[in-house]
Amino acid sequence: MRNKKLALVSICLLLVFAVTLVAACKATPTAKPTPAPTVTATATVTAPPRTATATVTAPPATVTATPAPAPTVTATATATATVTATPTPPPAPPPTPFEKKSWIFADSLAESYEGWRGSASKFRDEINRLTNNAVTIDPKFAGSLLGWNDTAPGAAGGLADLVYLNSANFPTWFPPMKLGGMIDPQLSAKVDGETWGYINQILEYELMAEDFYAKRIKFLYSIGGVDQLFFTSKKVARLDDFKGMKLRTYGGEFQAKFYQALGATAVPLSVTEYGDALKRGIVEGNFSVLALWYELGVLDATPYYLVVQPDSTLFSTAFLSAGYLQTMSRKTWDGLSDQWKKAVLQAAKFANQYVTTHWVDEQKPIAEAVKKKGATFTVFPKEDIDTLMKHPNLVNQWNDVAKDIDKNGGRGTEIVKRLLELSGMSKAQIVDIWQKQWDKRIATLN
Repeated sequence: MRNKKLALVSICLLLVFAVTLVAACKATPTAKPTPAPTVTATATVTAPPRTATATVTAPPATVTATPAPAPTVTATATATATVTATPTPPPAPPPTPFEKKSWIFADSLAESYEGWRGSASKFRDEINRLTNNAVTIDPKFAGSLLGWNDTAPGAAGGLADLVYLNSANFPTWFPPMKLGGMIDPQLSAKVDGETWGYINQILEYELMAEDFYAKRIKFLYSIGGVDQLFFTSKKVARLDDFKGMKLRTYGGEFQAKFYQALGATAVPLSVTEYGDALKRGIVEGNFSVLALWYELGVLDATPYYLVVQPDSTLFSTAFLSAGYLQTMSRKTWDGLSDQWKKAVLQAAKFANQYVTTHWVDEQKPIAEAVKKKGATFTVFPKEDIDTLMKHPNLVNQWNDVAKDIDKNGGRGTEIVKRLLELSGMSKAQIVDIWQKQWDKRIATLN
């Protein structure tokens, strides 16, 4: 009996458990998940069990939530450049100021002449620009310190710091300057006056500067390319018109030989002697530079001019600038610092180019001025030039003068050869040589 009761109770408990289990399964819903943000999340949800008479624990239900698509994010990277600053250089030290100088300039000619007006005054202005007005130049004109026959010994002896030197007047000192008295209308016409100015500078520095320095004179620069012409008291139109005339000469024996070929007589006279000699009839004319005598006021008595080209002031160029140079005493030069030597050479280059490019142009207004006063310009016929240059005195004159200079200790053959070589070049070639020569001089302080 007892066993039947226990079996009945067990059956009842099993029925209760089954009913409870079915109820629990119906009561537990499936949760709808909330859309997830950008991250995939796995949510685990456990429903609490419901217990009937007996305590029964239902297994937990696992719910998987479906995530929403994540937004696309584009990241912009900002690159930071590394900049290395260039250091600012320290300020350059101020230039060393030039030591103050006071120099004497000696000129045997007047202040109005080209030696000062168109040359040395330009040197003075330029060197003061370069040195911030560190030099005072005291000019002595018209032989007040050094006369016509004193310029070379005065420069060598340091009596003046700067000297406008008429070197052709000192043939024993400077044998090559015999070339300064040469007259050759055919050779002269090969290049223009400006080009002759550059040629003169090239020649004198290349082949003569060392000789000047040995004589205690520092060569600075040549005085351009100078047109020369005849001006006479009676008209000369043909070669025969020269016969018997007495003409002033400055160029030594080779110029005298040229006059002899003309049929004229050479009378050596300095610049200062000429005016009085003309008045007294000792001479009837001159062969020289128009500007000089115009400034001296002695042209009225010689109103007849002879040239080889129309509208010019040229009969023959002044080879080697007829020996006129701007120089410095070697004593003064040797005492200069490198800073001062460079400034002197830079100013010399400036003045050399100025006088080279302006000299011929400055003759033109003078020619017009004398024409207004009644002067006559005559072109010497080419046939007369050809006849003249075939004269025995002239046909070999360049070889003759070269040999004479060689015999007297100069470099005559070299100079003549170089002169003839340069005269056959173009102006552009000549200027290029001139420029390189000056560049080298300034770089080497020579």
